[in-house]
Amino acid sequence: MQQRYTTKKYDSSAKIAAAEIAELKEILRLSPSSINSQPWKFTFVSDTATKKALEEDGLVRRRVYHKKPPLKVEYTLTDFGKTLIPLVQTIADWGESVAE
Repeated sequence: MQQRYTTKKYDSSAKIAAAEIAELKEILRLSPSSINSQPWKFTFVSDTATKKALEEDGLVRRRVYHKKPPLKVEYTLTDFGKTLIPLVQTIADWGESVAE
């Protein structure tokens, strides 16, 4: 994926193929950053019920942009959700060490 594309029409019911998600994850992982630090962590949640539960529990904030197409929905961690980052990072680090 070495070119840009602007979506003119968006079908929110369309599902993205698993292979495309895997390619996007790899692109994100390899994205350049300052001094090659790559300080970001990504979590992909595709299950609607899980996203709704995270929102109801106050861990994520859902924002819907209606002003111009395509419809955009953005999820961000709330301040409460951010308090879980150290715990989740510790669990992720443990999982990586066990997998090695």
